Amino acid sequence: HHCAAKPAKLPNQGSSGIAVQNAMPPFRILSFGRDSSLLESRATVLTSAGYEVTSVRALPDLVRELDMEYSDAIVLCHSLTENETHAALLLVKSAGRDTPVIHICTGSPDPIFEFVFRSGHPEELLMALASAVRGIRRSAA
Repeated sequence: HHCAAKPAKLPNQGSSGIAVQNAMPPFRILSFGRDSSLLESRATVLTSAGYEVTSVRALPDLVRELDMEYSDAIVLCHSLTENETHAALLLVKSAGRDTPVIHICTGSPDPIFEFVFRSGHPEELLMALASAVRGIRRSAA
């Protein structure tokens, strides 16, 4: 898997640096998948687009992140089994949140997901994320 995006250094939250998304804190994305190289390249693409990304590789880690941190969107990798994908979706919904869940698929899209795109197309991921977080109201940190 080849990633053409160049990583970008974002300022730490406490530092005074460049303004990202009109001085709003960056949208937080929780990325869940089994393949660490895919998670890394996806995080690079999303970070360079101005998102803050946390990647997890196991359901217990997903549960912990859902409990600890608020995420604006969750990305489920195609490296997950169908059971893991559905379990992750149930975990998000059972947390009582309306967090958009974006599913990366290799075959035909799963109809239970509103936001779906094909693997290997980072521009589709960015469009799906932009669409998913569009209605989210944020206040400055």
